[in-house]
Amino acid sequence: MEATKNDQIQRDGTNLLWVVVMQTVAGVLIVGVQVFQHWHTWRLLLRVMSLFVLLMLVLAPGGEIMRRRQGKEVRFGMLAVNGYLLVWITAYVFGNSI
Repeated sequence: MEATKNDQIQRDGTNLLWVVVMQTVAGVLIVGVQVFQHWHTWRLLLRVMSLFVLLMLVLAPGGEIMRRRQGKEVRFGMLAVNGYLLVWITAYVFGNSI
């Protein structure tokens, strides 16, 4: 039986989702270390924002994995929007910690 184009798109989407997950793991490790190093010097707002960044780094791809398991389409656009938002927040948090 030949694989259909829809099957190929689903497999590619799954592979791309795991690339995002691996980038998320690396991002959490990198940002987490920086948060740990700067935690004692930050005021309350920066601490809350840094926890928000770490939480969203985990929840956004996790939500898309759950959608995938439910048989729904992965929304890569939502992952991109989340990623760019986190870049801006992270730049603000670490820009104020210097």
